[in-house]
Amino acid sequence: MNLARILPLLLVASGCSSLVVRSEPRGADVILIASGQDKGKSIGKTPLRLKVSELERRAGDGPVVLQLRKQGYLPANYVVPNVAGAQMQLETTLQPVSEEGMSDVNKVVRLTLRAERLILEKDLDGALKTADDIKKISDGVAAAYAIEGSVRVLKGDWVKAREALQRAIDLDPSDTDAVATLRLVNEKLKGGPG
Repeated sequence: MNLARILPLLLVASGCSSLVVRSEPRGADVILIASGQDKGKSIGKTPLRLKVSELERRAGDGPVVLQLRKQGYLPANYVVPNVAGAQMQLETTLQPVSEEGMSDVNKVVRLTLRAERLILEKDLDGALKTADDIKKISDGVAAAYAIEGSVRVLKGDWVKAREALQRAIDLDPSDTDAVATLRLVNEKLKGGPG
């Protein structure tokens, strides 16, 4: 089961700068997560229409992530591009949390905690294997890539660390630890401090 199943984001260029967010089922909370924030800010419920300029004002600099949340459904994250003068539509079907899905979530949580413990115990190969085990459950779990990136940093494998951390950020742009670690990795690869 893919825990981070994302359905297509439809971007249609036109003269109007607005964003329309729709979900099935309706009434999902739309949470704005701006760059560098751990928690988001509720901006309404679906269906929702707002001006892109209002979204930019609320978000500040950096990428903007909209998260749709509804009780009984898995959350869905979408990166919203800064496209001035565009009509943007985000339409998605939220996936219900099933018993099977909760079982997978519990497995992912258990494996994530195991990987963190293995890193503390300096069993880096065990932590990498555990991150791979998480990816076998779902290749859309940002924590698996963040763990892999951290382990690759500790092993001095900067190129693979960058790849893993970038994937983690693509899946969860609000992960400030992964963003900071990627910045350090990029400095190291450019020959900067570190």
